[in-house]
Amino acid sequence: ESYRDALEYLLQSDKVPREATVVDIGCGTGILSLFAARAGAKAVVGVEASRIAELAERIVASNGYKDTVKIARGRLETLEL
Repeated sequence: ESYRDALEYLLQSDKVPREATVVDIGCGTGILSLFAARAGAKAVVGVEASRIAELAERIVASNGYKDTVKIARGRLETLEL
């Protein structure tokens, strides 16, 4: 709940530009990526190196955010975002 509240505060304040893209490194199941999308991020990229990235993609889609949240499977050091 604290992470969600913090994301909502930041993304709805004047501290972060409205066109901000959030990068969630080590996104796991994508829950924080979803929080960022729900809080108003224009775009979210969840980066996950493990096979759980496949589950994150399904979770994002089942919550209706596949147009806002993209899951990139791989290590951040080798991905082109």
